[in-house]
Amino acid sequence: MKKILLISVLCFAVAGFSFGQASDEIPVDPNFSITIAGKSDGKITIDQLIGSTLETGKQNYHVEGFTVVFVDSNDNLTQKIAYSSEISHSWEDWISDLRTGQNLYFENILVRGDDGSIRKAPTTNFKIE
Repeated sequence: MKKILLISVLCFAVAGFSFGQASDEIPVDPNFSITIAGKSDGKITIDQLIGSTLETGKQNYHVEGFTVVFVDSNDNLTQKIAYSSEISHSWEDWISDLRTGQNLYFENILVRGDDGSIRKAPTTNFKIE
């Protein structure tokens, strides 16, 4: 119950995250489906995460940044912010500490089109296997 409450609170806590424009000002565009290692949700391994990128599946659009949220090994709600589409190799330490069954939430995924427009993709979540 504690983790469910923390995750619920988290949805509101990171709403102000931005990349030059407040993400709460950008409505979620349900037409985007974000993939990581070819998966749009479900189970994912640590090896699949490390060094992978978030993809939009749409030509002429690329991920500019995102927030990943998880509950760490000490039951602390933790967020990491990326200013690109890559899950950085510098994150390998905390990614390696994730446990089987742990959830990761990729939120505030900002996508830029070749025309300069910015959209926000829906939250994508994965469970570590």
